[in-house]
Order: sequence, then structure tokens, then C-alpha cells
Amino acid sequence: RARAAIIRDVIERFEPEVFYVDHSPLGMSSELVSVLDFLVSSRPEIRRVIGLRDIIDSPENIRDTWAADGTMQAISNYYHQVFVFGEEHLFDVRAAYCIPDGLQLRYLSYLGKPEFIAAGARRSLNYSHPETSQGYFLVTGGGGGDAKEVCELGIRIASQVGLETIVVAGPLMDSQGLSHLHELSQGAPNIRIMEFSPSFEDLVGGARVALAMAGYNTTVELAAARVPTLYLPRTYPRQEQAIRAEIFAGLGFGTAIDSRDHLQLNDLAALVSSYWDNPILGAEVAVNLSAIPRFASHIAVPDLDASRMFYSESRMDWVH
Repeated sequence: RARAAIIRDVIERFEPEVFYVDHSPLGMSSELVSVLDFLVSSRPEIRRVIGLRDIIDSPENIRDTWAADGTMQAISNYYHQVFVFGEEHLFDVRAAYCIPDGLQLRYLSYLGKPEFIAAGARRSLNYSHPETSQGYFLVTGGGGGDAKEVCELGIRIASQVGLETIVVAGPLMDSQGLSHLHELSQGAPNIRIMEFSPSFEDLVGGARVALAMAGYNTTVELAAARVPTLYLPRTYPRQEQAIRAEIFAGLGFGTAIDSRDHLQLNDLAALVSSYWDNPILGAEVAVNLSAIPRFASHIAVPDLDASRMFYSESRMDWVH
């Protein structure tokens, strides 16, 4: 109730032109319902926009869930436009989630943060010479709340290949899980365990190869930095990461592996070693990373023509 009251008070005091909601159409605890009702009835001139990641779950699960809890009807009733942080040709949100034709979708591409794009440019220069042996195998657990499996696998691979390895468990991993990782890596001087990194873009930019789950942020950050990646996606309770891993692997950014398969450590170690020896992704491996400037442009100028975007080979991203 307090959050709803604060948001409504800000609207009444500042009279915005746009009301933008990220990820959760009704708020994390439905605190936006009364605010959205107020906007529809009393401030219809304020443009209401919802921003969604392209992949939320499998199409079947989302269609069933949104039909049952009224999310789709709420999006149709409350919002003028949906911003999608992805690419239509890679994942068609309207077709996958049965979004009504009357609701405008605007694909903004992926959220390529400038610091990771810059790290990728530095990385390409650092590893452009085949004889360069610097760098490390990066294992990242994202937030860390469900990163035990990927971190354990990374330690096992690192012990096998003997490469310099940094394991970033994630700030949400509990102390017991962190202690377990330290125990697993005991006696392996090539393995360093970290809880988190305050400058993760620099850590990513120094990696020759990575092992990660396939959450949105981690996947896009590694792609922006152009790091060859083994994806070990979470498959429960949502299929989101598995779908994303297949898409980015198909683009050439790495290899998707499935923990439900009986993984052979030797095969995974061979994959890591192969990426280590070939750390530079080809120029054809690319994805549109221009969501940040496009978001700003489309919020300010709703009918901006997307054809005014162009691709910069030197920066390996899309710019306006």
C-alpha cells in the first residue's frame, strides 16, 4: 500500500508523459493495480509502457499462466505499448505468448551495456595473437542463488584441464555453498573462488573462455564482451534459460549443455581447451546490442523509425 501511494503521489506531483514498468506488469505484489486504474481513469494522456525480456518461460507455460492469473488481459487493458528486450527473428514474442495483434510491440534488441562492449573490444585486441597465453577460465554463477551446480562443474573442469580459473559464485550464494566450493578447490592452486566482483566487466573482459548459466544479464554480458561460453542453463522451474542458451549457441557464441544428459568430464574439458586455444569469436558471430540507446530514443520519440539504426563493425554493436 505504501509503494502504491508513493507511486501515485509522484505521478500527481510530477505529471509525467510516460509511465514505464519493467518486467512485472502489475508490480511484484500487484501494487500497481490501483495506480494503473488511476492512470486509465484520470490520466489517460500519460503513455503506459511495459518492458519485457523476450524469453520468460516456454510458450506453453506462459500462455497457461497468463491466462490463469489475468496477466495478458491486464497488459491489454492497461498498456499502450510493450517494449521487448530481444530480437523478433530470434524469438517471436507475439507468436510465442499469443499477444493480441492490437497491442503494439517494439523490439529494442538486447541490453548491451557499454562497459561490456568496451571490454569486448579490449579483449579482442589482447587475444588477437595466437601465441598469447594470458587470461583465465571464468566460471560465473550470476546472482548465485542457484549456482551450486555450475560452480561445482567449473571446479571439476578446472581441476581436469589445469588452466588458471576464477569462479565467481555470486552474492546470493549462502555461506554453506561457498564453503563447499572452497573445499572442492582445495589443493588446486590454479582455482580462485570469489563471492562477487565489483568490476565484473573487467573480469569478463579478461576471460578466454567462460562457463555460465543462461540468465538474461549473464548471457548478454558475455556476448557483449565476446567471450566463448559453455552454457549450463537452469531447466527448473522455468525453461527460459534453456531456450536462451540454444539461441545464443546457435548464433555462435558458445555451446549449450544439458545437465540432464550424462556429461562426460573429458568432453567438457576438451571443449574448454578448444575455446581456450581459439578465444576470438568470428566477425559473423553477432547480435544486436543496442537496447539502451534505442530505449532512450523510443521513450522520448515513440514513433522513431527503426530503420535509422545502423551497425558499427568496429564496436561490434548497433548504434544510433
